[in-house]
Amino acid sequence: MSTEVGQSHHNYFKVTTSGSKMTIKGETPMAMPSNGGRLSFNAQVVDSNGKKASHWIGYAYCKDHGDYRSFSFTVDVTDLPNSSNNYGYLPADDYVINIQRNGTSFNKNINFRVKSNDTVVLLEWDNVIEKNQQMYDSNSDVDPSRYLDVTMADIKNISTLSTSQANFIKRVATNRVHAASDYATAKNIYDFVADRFYYDDVAFQTGKNQYCDVYDNVYNLLNNKTSANSKNGKVATVCLGEAGITIALARAEGIPARLVNGHHMGLAAGDYQNWSTEPNVSEIDHWWAELYIDGEWVIVDPTAGSGNHWNSRSDDWDYAGVTNYVSFMPTIDQFSTSYVTYNVFGGGSSSGTTGGGTTTVTKLKAPTLKVSNTASTGKIRLTWSAVSGAEKYEIWYSTSKNGTYTRLISTSGTVLNHTSAKPGTTYYYKAKSIGSTSSANSDFSAVVLRACDYAQPKVTVSNTASTGKIRLTWTSCAGATKYQVYYSTSKNGTYTQLIKTAGTVLNHTSAKPGTTYYYKVRAVGPSASACGAFSAIKLRACDYARPKVTVGSTSKGKPRLTWTSCTGATKYQVYYSTSKNGTYTQLIKTSGTVLNHTSAKSGKAYYYKVRAVGPSASACGAFSPIYMKTSK
Repeated sequence: MSTEVGQSHHNYFKVTTSGSKMTIKGETPMAMPSNGGRLSFNAQVVDSNGKKASHWIGYAYCKDHGDYRSFSFTVDVTDLPNSSNNYGYLPADDYVINIQRNGTSFNKNINFRVKSNDTVVLLEWDNVIEKNQQMYDSNSDVDPSRYLDVTMADIKNISTLSTSQANFIKRVATNRVHAASDYATAKNIYDFVADRFYYDDVAFQTGKNQYCDVYDNVYNLLNNKTSANSKNGKVATVCLGEAGITIALARAEGIPARLVNGHHMGLAAGDYQNWSTEPNVSEIDHWWAELYIDGEWVIVDPTAGSGNHWNSRSDDWDYAGVTNYVSFMPTIDQFSTSYVTYNVFGGGSSSGTTGGGTTTVTKLKAPTLKVSNTASTGKIRLTWSAVSGAEKYEIWYSTSKNGTYTRLISTSGTVLNHTSAKPGTTYYYKAKSIGSTSSANSDFSAVVLRACDYAQPKVTVSNTASTGKIRLTWTSCAGATKYQVYYSTSKNGTYTQLIKTAGTVLNHTSAKPGTTYYYKVRAVGPSASACGAFSAIKLRACDYARPKVTVGSTSKGKPRLTWTSCTGATKYQVYYSTSKNGTYTQLIKTSGTVLNHTSAKSGKAYYYKVRAVGPSASACGAFSPIYMKTSK
């Protein structure tokens, strides 16, 4: 089982589990200290009361690649010591991995479960992922040029900038965050806000005096002004204030940016909830930004990437700087481990004119639904063309044509990925257009149906050295009961089913040496019509078997090699060297299975290896083990 979170630019975490083992790999653009960036891994117990116990389970050092760092850590829960001091042993429970750097949380967004049989599985929250995906889809098609107003008049709940103030922010952006690409500029903004601003813990707790004015906060920071929330070049605000600064700097650089709010899990220090234990999920308690980078909206939340805090009661300024990048351009899956999106704000009005006169309400047309499957996941994808005058669209579904329909989403977009659909199940969909008044709403569209497919297996091919035969392995697909493996001897030829199996491994024992085979695999369910998309086609040549070599001596004491014949081979290549790990030279290429090394020098040791070959220079088998013989 695996999950991968984050996006490109060397900023991701990849978690895989297999039996009792869990491996966490990652890359980060974050600078690390001179000790190589040691990361400590702790498993935090999750329960309804928050953090109950912390189990230290190991550490890893980051590798420095210049502009990014990487790390890899594997834990086997059966190898951890069973002690009573909260170190090591992980009893059956739900946990959050807390990765720390110098005592500061680097990441705490990986949820996993240890079962009673010590099997480790990742916890996924399909309903949260689906909700976030639906909100993302519904807002992805809005014209990004609507979110470029540098005065921020479209999001007055933060602050509106005057022309002179907007020009000041532009100068700050030019001097502090400008870079050659929008991605690099966005990262500089994330670094600037997360490193320089402090989170006002008291303001969050009380909901008072949150100081979100963008101009005042940036001006006071850069000019060392003292105010109710600033002192000696330090400025405190809350998530809304930091989101506002992020948006203002992005827009000043010509990057569309908008405000988003929703619920963020476990905002309190040391609070390690998951979506099964998190209270008040519907409470809106966090604000962040979305920036339009390289053709898509991405999440940028420097608040979650900063360790800076201010306690106004004690005037304690606690600096930790940028602690992580898990909230800089995360994927929807990663984002959904900690956030639920509820609202997207901002966006100037579309251009156009309106005229006076009497208005007649016209009933909208219903959207025409088109359904397909996403090959990689098998999930159902719905698309429809925009209807003139429609403000939103409601999509409804059922598992029977004449059954009860449930509203799946209300969205302003024209795309929906039904990520919670179950493989092998057929779904029925209908939709209607929603206008400015209920009387303008359309009737339901015609019903369309589609079965949710199984995911597309990922296939790996190799050769078994001893036999040369081709070995296929593939990933398991949720819900699938069997897998069909097809093969052909040409990529575009006729494919024949080789096997239908419940396993994920196949040894093609009937493959003929020297022949190249093309394979594709798909997952199927109990019904013959329930299947997934075929995998990408993989090709592999069947090798010749590895010869079994016997080394002896001739009557004159010279090395004598004999070896077993290999089916289909036309010749055998014999290589030798005078040191085991030295350079090997071909001694002979022969159709026989015996060689007397008559030119061997007396008293010298020789190392030999043999392989079978076919008519084509590229058709060969694995080398035999290396054998040594001293010539007399």
